Amino acid sequence: MARVLITRAQPQADATAERVVALGFDPLIFPLTQTVALDDDVQALGALGDCVDGIIVATSARAVDVLTAAGLGVWAGKQRWAVVGNRAADQLMGLGATLALPPAHDVASLIDGLKGSHEPLTYVAGLDRKPTLEVAFPAMRAIPVYEARALGGFSAEARRQLSVEPPAFALVYSGRGALLLSQAIEDAALQADMKHMRWLCLSEDVAGQAPPYATVHLADTPTQDALLRTLTQTHRD
Repeated sequence: MARVLITRAQPQADATAERVVALGFDPLIFPLTQTVALDDDVQALGALGDCVDGIIVATSARAVDVLTAAGLGVWAGKQRWAVVGNRAADQLMGLGATLALPPAHDVASLIDGLKGSHEPLTYVAGLDRKPTLEVAFPAMRAIPVYEARALGGFSAEARRQLSVEPPAFALVYSGRGALLLSQAIEDAALQADMKHMRWLCLSEDVAGQAPPYATVHLADTPTQDALLRTLTQTHRD
């Protein structure tokens, strides 16, 4: 059974691993980041009031995870949302929230869906993010509520496992994730052990941060569904 390296933060890593198992692969979870709530900004978001004017925007389920963990699930359930991804949408609907738009596949389609709206937009964001949404909607208010904090590479146990039985594939979701994975491999002196691992990247931007020696495969669209299709297709090939 082919092994698949997952370096996402929790709980996204476990959710991805469940899908990897369902496809017949063996997930190997070694997060290189952790999601850390920015407490002051989270509470400032709740202080906006029970029903914020306009639409709340989120491009990651991590934002919803952070709000729920901070006790703002009831608050989130009173808002109207526009989100990327079914997981974020399902979480919010479970809290009683209203979706102003169907869940978007990616940021580009979210922007397209919001272009016809003249309502105020509030972006519940990560601290490290591309400015794509803010460029598209200059008047949008952005409130960072979490950051993906680097954990400092692979643990001793991770190094042992990766050396003894290297994974055949790695799922890589962001340019920063690619850089952290490359650095972790170098710091652990695992280049030789993992040189045959194929890097399955969410987009060209992500692939551009992979090391020169990496064998890269691109998802046809920047979604996890497409990335997992790339996994099954690459494995068949």
